[in-house]
Formats: sequence, C-alpha cells, structure tokens
Amino acid sequence: MNPNVLRVRSGPGTCLLFIMGVACLAIGVAACRRTQQAERPECPVDTAAWVMKGDQRITLTQIPIAGPISNIPEFHDCQRFVKDTLYDSLYAIYASFRLASLDLRLDSLADTTIHPEFIGKQVAVPVATVFSYGGTYVPLRIEPGFNCLYLWLVGKAWHAKMVPMGPSEPRCGDPIVDPEGAPGKELLVLPPGGGPSLSVPAISRWDWDSVNAKQYVGIKCGNAWCEIGDSDLVSTPPYSGTLVFDPVPVGTASPTAVLAVARIKGWNDVQRLAVKDGDHVVPSMIWGTIVPHPLLDKLDDPAKFKSWVHVADEVVEGPAASYPKLNLTAGVNKVYLCHNIPSACGITSPPACAADPTDGIQWWARITSGIGASVDRCVVRRTHTDPGVPPIPGAARWRWQAKDETNWIRCPTGCCEIK
Repeated sequence: MNPNVLRVRSGPGTCLLFIMGVACLAIGVAACRRTQQAERPECPVDTAAWVMKGDQRITLTQIPIAGPISNIPEFHDCQRFVKDTLYDSLYAIYASFRLASLDLRLDSLADTTIHPEFIGKQVAVPVATVFSYGGTYVPLRIEPGFNCLYLWLVGKAWHAKMVPMGPSEPRCGDPIVDPEGAPGKELLVLPPGGGPSLSVPAISRWDWDSVNAKQYVGIKCGNAWCEIGDSDLVSTPPYSGTLVFDPVPVGTASPTAVLAVARIKGWNDVQRLAVKDGDHVVPSMIWGTIVPHPLLDKLDDPAKFKSWVHVADEVVEGPAASYPKLNLTAGVNKVYLCHNIPSACGITSPPACAADPTDGIQWWARITSGIGASVDRCVVRRTHTDPGVPPIPGAARWRWQAKDETNWIRCPTGCCEIK
C-alpha cells in the first residue's frame, strides 16, 4: 500500500464489472491474450477474473474509482498502444465516477476547517485508474496491473502524477498527501483547453502525440480538458473541419453545439486505425475521427429511432484513406441508427442481426461513405440502467478489437456497438 495514501474517502460502487486482464498477471500474458481476443466484447471484459492476495485468489467485481460507470464505454478508453510500427500491450483507462466534481472535491480537501490535518500540505485527488494487461509503458510510468492517475492544483496550474499500484491493488479512491514526494512519475499537464464546464464531458481518453510518437491522456479537469503526458508532450490539435448534422427528432443542433463536439476532445475520438497484415493487425497511417451528433444525449427514447437518425460523422484522413470494413472513404462519412423491422428502415437485404432483448426488435446502423455509397450493419445495444448510473454523455469513440476496429456510440439508456 502506498504510504502517502490517506483513507479519507471510500470508493463506493454498485455496478458489477468482470475483467479478465488481471488473470494475465497470474497465468501468463500470451495465454491470456488469446482468451481476451476470443471473448472480450470490450475492455473491460464480461468474464470473471481475480487479483492475487498472497496465495489467495479474489474475484474482482468492479474498478473502485469508476464504481457505477465501470462498464460504460463512453466514460473510459481501451487501446493497444503503438510502438514503432507495431501494436504493443493493451491498456485501459477508467475515469473516476466523481470526475465531474473534481474541483469541488479539491476545494473541500483544501478547506482546513474541514480537514485541519492538511494545513500546510498539498493534496492530490485520483481521477483515473489505468490498467495494463501485462505491458510497461515508460513515458507514462505505467506498469503491469493497476496504476493511479492523480491531479492537483498549485495556484491555477494543474499537476499530475502516475503511481503504479501493482497487480493486487485496484483501489485508487483516496487522495495522497505530498504528491510531489510520492512514488511514481510526475507528468506534464498542458494548459487546459475546452470551454464551459457543461461542454466538457467527465470522461477519459487515450490520445497520440504524433511529434514524439507517444501516447498521452486526455481527461476532464475542473471546467476544462487536460492533456497529460511525458515532459516533451506536444498536443494533437482538435478536429478543425466543417461538419453538418441532420435534424433529429429532438431538434436541430446549433452552430455552437456543433463546434463543441468537434473541437472539444472527449466528445469525439481520434485514432490511428488498424489494418490486416496476414493473420494479425498493424497500425496504418489512416486516421479516423468520430464526432457524435450534438443532440445525441437528448435521444433517450428508442421510439425516436423508428426511422434513420443521424448519430455521428466519421472523418477519414491519410494516404489512400479508406476503411472498407466500416464503408469509410476519405472525407466525411455519416452514421445513422434505426430501431425497427427491416422494411420500416428501408433495408432490403438485412444482415442477420440479434434482436434487442428489451423488445425483440433489431438495431441497425447505416454508414454512408464520403462518396455516397451506403451499407447497413448490425448493432448491439448494451443498456446501463443500474442504480447510481449518471447520465451517459453523448459521446462516441473507437473500439479496439483483436481483428480490426469499430465504434461505440451512445444510444438510449446505453451504448450501441456497430458490428
């Protein structure tokens, strides 16, 4: 246990999460990776796993810092990091379910009338748990197992530290005193960007420094978006192109809302896409940006999807830019969802898709490429209605798979995955 940790707050959580990754540390990364690829619907996985306490195996049922949002993909991110021209290990980052109130929590800890034990002391708050499925990533000081990302303020400047916790300590729920002297690595926090608090989602994302070829963290910090990385971090600029979103059943997006989802990282997601090389995948030079419809978080009723609804744009850039699996071509591609029988959605040759268990009706995705060609795909909707789950942000992101990549897009009371 980190000797700098104070047991000031507990980490509540009610939502069950089963992750396999810890098992890699016990049975060997190679063997576990084969199982992950075969069974993992997402990182985290839906298969029981454990941490080791001495010689005792203990089932892990949640990520403490994430609590009730543990298995909701919009809040978190999971990627195979890029090393040279190949993929390295798999790394997951789970945002704290109290991330939206980070500034209030820091204010509370700084109030010496409430916490006289902190007089004259600097206190840092955990904002995310990073889990490594066996790999070590030196630029961010991520080690196998669990790692805690802390933030604190010195004046108006944010500071960050990554603290490795090991394979048996998933808990990152407590603040630390004297974070500069704590074990781990202090990371660079670039001057925050973003906008008003309501326009910055309380989530975490992996990002890519293309100048130094390093991964870094993007996360909500107070009322802005912070970018956290190695000492030479160069931020990747946000998407700067023009997007036009269709009206949806709840209204028409304002120009300000369009700019928010396009320019403020976290709402959107940028990724270097994977392509097949024989029987495995490698990083390509094709970049994909997925930007959600600005009104996505207002579409909470499945009945609003009886016909096609525009839910996201996907922008593909790079040499020979195309991604055939998702029917993406260079430029702006549009993604639509429909929840109805095939004929009502105008699908003449429907793929074989499983029905939504809540009502027995399929969800469909239509992807219209930059050259105007459309394909229809299956969609799996995972609902998240457990007690304590906050409103799911209207975000969209790429989803890593062992064979290629697809998307997570917020949909009514849950997350929709395009198959």
